[in-house]
Amino acid sequence: MSLWSLLCTSFVVGLSGALMPGPLLVATIKGTYLCGPLAGPLVTLGHGLLELAAVLALAFGLGRFVSNDLVMATVGSAGGIVLIFLGWGMIRDVVRGRIAPVETGRAELPGRFGPIINGLVASIVNPYWIVWWLTIGASYVLLSLERGWVGLPFFYTGHILSDLVWLTAVSVALSQGKRLIGPRFYAGLILGCGLFLIGLAGWFIYSGVTALT
Repeated sequence: MSLWSLLCTSFVVGLSGALMPGPLLVATIKGTYLCGPLAGPLVTLGHGLLELAAVLALAFGLGRFVSNDLVMATVGSAGGIVLIFLGWGMIRDVVRGRIAPVETGRAELPGRFGPIINGLVASIVNPYWIVWWLTIGASYVLLSLERGWVGLPFFYTGHILSDLVWLTAVSVALSQGKRLIGPRFYAGLILGCGLFLIGLAGWFIYSGVTALT
């Protein structure tokens, strides 16, 4: 995978996660009432610091396995399987009409923290975040390391930009009292991301099997 492919695909995969309601969105919505449109970038900063630590931890832990075909196949296939479940779940929710442009869900965060700390806390308390980095994230880190250490900044930049773009859009829209996007457009966006995840999952699994054969 080329450096620019790493950046672009990591952006779309990251956007797929950012679009779905969860603790990070809750942190942004709450933060908007404290500091307006800056809430999105500030929450992303807190979230991004923790994600940077995850990238570096995985890179130093998996770096020595880049040339190991069995590890590459196992991690890549695991990431692909998780992507299939995520993609299918997004498509299913669209078909069943279970999504809305902005909804807080059941996630709750302590209100006494500022947006940066809430962005970090939102990641820690989300079990999905840990599973994501142990499967999909680990797969991307290995792919990045195949291009050398220069691959990591391209992956991380694309991934964190997805959170920055979406959460900033949410905080700006809420601070101005405007609806973010229409439900049909949002559903189409989720559907497109779900299909993309399934397609990318196929590529991950194919690459893993190819590494062994």
